[in-house]
Amino acid sequence: MGTAVDKIDRVLLTLLGLLLVVVGALGLALSFGAFQDRPASQPVLPEQVSDFADTTGWFWWAAAAACILVGVLALWWLLAQTRTDRVGHIDVTVDETDGTTAVPAGAVTSAVEEEVGSFLGVHRAAARIRGRSTHRLELVVDLDERADLAEIRRRLEQETAPRARQALDNPALPVEVELRPATGQRSAPR
Repeated sequence: MGTAVDKIDRVLLTLLGLLLVVVGALGLALSFGAFQDRPASQPVLPEQVSDFADTTGWFWWAAAAACILVGVLALWWLLAQTRTDRVGHIDVTVDETDGTTAVPAGAVTSAVEEEVGSFLGVHRAAARIRGRSTHRLELVVDLDERADLAEIRRRLEQETAPRARQALDNPALPVEVELRPATGQRSAPR
């Protein structure tokens, strides 16, 4: 279940990696004298460029501002990687006069995984609760060769989803299920 952010990350990191490989290869080639018109002992930057940096007072301020901008953008990107819409606790408070009640999301997902994992034909189940304002239950079910898809789907719709909705006191809780059929692995009979 990839997101647009994941795709943008892959594209940007690929482009950055390619740019760094090209710049590194050019620097290495220059140091070994690959360009015959330029001896390897000469400076990388022409004298006009270094003279411009020395004589122009604002150059170093602009370079510092550019470095700070790159650093801030890199920090923003790094923090964006840590954000997730995974839920830690779910508020199931009915009446706030007596206090609040919160259920750990991990307790609900563990119970769902254990229940679905006990179904005949299920090799493994993984559950997550996501969403900040409106929660949803995501369930990935790996099936083995004995799986009866119709029966598993019926049990998910009539048993698992209603129990999760009741536990979270949310009758409209969306439940997204991904059934992944067996890919030839042999599992031990239960």
